[in-house]
Amino acid sequence: MLNTWAREAQQATAAVVAPRRGHLPEGMVHGMRVLGLDPLRPWTAVRAYRACDADIYHMQDTSLGMAFARLAAPQAKHVVTFPHR
Repeated sequence: MLNTWAREAQQATAAVVAPRRGHLPEGMVHGMRVLGLDPLRPWTAVRAYRACDADIYHMQDTSLGMAFARLAAPQAKHVVTFPHR
């Protein structure tokens, strides 16, 4: 079973939704798809999260982005982890 999971994990892709800082709205960085959103229009994140079409959405700490991800993909799993302080 572990070998099956490992094979499936190798086929997984990752995407990052982040505020744009002078870069294109979408691109590849270190093999990950990066989707930018306008920080002055945070609701544009809904479109970016839908474009990810992910099964799992991970947030580090709670944020408005978490609410947008849940709105964009209510059928997906949403995981929040908190950094050790």
